[in-house]
Amino acid sequence: MTYLDRDFRIVWVNAAVLHNFGRPPEYFIGKRCFEVIEGRDGPCPGCAVAKTFESQKPETGEVVSRNGIIWLQKAYPIFDEAGRVARVVEISRNVTEEKRALERIQYLTFHDPLTGCYNRRFFQEELKRLDTPRQLPLSITMADVNNLKLVNDAFGHRKGDELLQKVARILSSSRRTEDLVVRWGGDEFLVLLPRTPAAVVQEIMERTRKRCAEESQKGERHVRISVALGCATKEKDEDLLQVINEAEVQMYRDKFADARIVRHLTLLSLEQSLREIPGEMETHCQRLRVLARKMGVALGLSQKDLEALDLLARLHDLGKLGISRDLLAKPRPLTDAEWEEIRRHPEIGYRMAQVFPELAPVAEGILTHHERFDGTGYPQGLKGEEIPLLARIIAIVDAFDTMTSDRPHRKALTVKEALEYIRENAGTQFDPDLVALFLSMLEEPKNPSPRKEVGRVYPPHPQ
Repeated sequence: MTYLDRDFRIVWVNAAVLHNFGRPPEYFIGKRCFEVIEGRDGPCPGCAVAKTFESQKPETGEVVSRNGIIWLQKAYPIFDEAGRVARVVEISRNVTEEKRALERIQYLTFHDPLTGCYNRRFFQEELKRLDTPRQLPLSITMADVNNLKLVNDAFGHRKGDELLQKVARILSSSRRTEDLVVRWGGDEFLVLLPRTPAAVVQEIMERTRKRCAEESQKGERHVRISVALGCATKEKDEDLLQVINEAEVQMYRDKFADARIVRHLTLLSLEQSLREIPGEMETHCQRLRVLARKMGVALGLSQKDLEALDLLARLHDLGKLGISRDLLAKPRPLTDAEWEEIRRHPEIGYRMAQVFPELAPVAEGILTHHERFDGTGYPQGLKGEEIPLLARIIAIVDAFDTMTSDRPHRKALTVKEALEYIRENAGTQFDPDLVALFLSMLEEPKNPSPRKEVGRVYPPHPQ
């Protein structure tokens, strides 16, 4: 509590003020409150004391100190014999935490907590203000995030959330100051553009597409950032909900029209990312394609099956994109827990493949290429011919090439050692008939490479 005269000089302060500021009474008495407390040249904005001197009645005010503390003030006039306000009693209370909590509640009431965009509730309230003739033409843009399901299934919902946040930032940076970006649904956003003709909306949408492409080249590039866009404009007295519906229809048309292109570009991005994984992934893939085709031709597979086998050779390890690169590149032997993490990649790859109709012929092969002929493989424990033929082929050629190539956690075996391992594991890890075919295709070299150590114990092929 503080007593002040008409010149805002402090006449008296109570013990609470002294304790709060840690100062003796003489620090305050006789000095103007705004000078000694706030270091200002005049009364603070919102000061209740100034209001009371002017209105001659009790007033309430809110003052924000230079250090960010918010004070709720109540001021009461003290009249002299002539009926004038001679002094004011001012009581202040620190309401900083209360105000911040209230602001947080208000923020969450009208904002999406994940992206920071306005939410649907705010949009519905804002329509009452904006849906007026003076805001015409009033345009609506609808945006749907492509590949969100793929990202969630392959890399986890945290990465999916990051994709939504990136799209929200792109939409916000592409708009003008007066436009509103709204999180409309799970993977949908709405942009409200007052006093905006259709031609300007088209320019903003093109800017959005360009920034999506630019953002896709930054950081992790597993999946391209892209959105399907649609727009509609209210130019006369009509139901705005109908305009929103029209924008949504246009957005879905854009999504379906470009679906094949989006999937194709996404697959290219995924395959490129797969080739960047440590461990000679690009050359490993090329060698697998050659070996797999030789086996496929020897088996008399149809052209359709040969194409599927080639696709499986390229993408059988697709799920490794969902595994930490640090783990895949670890130079030391892996722990049991780390092997368990790596063994998740067939299921991750299978979920990713299901997003693409183009990968339907190889989805099962991606899932089962680490099954073993004796039923002790993973993830399903399939046995014998329960395992798809293409997966049984890839299991052999993948094992051979992996064993004869250096890996972060071990050195390569010789061709002779690798072939011996495959021969010894026919009927357990590998299909024995396919092993016989594979061995007949590859003649064992007469002189093993001198840099390889012959006669060591064969390590199990990393499954």
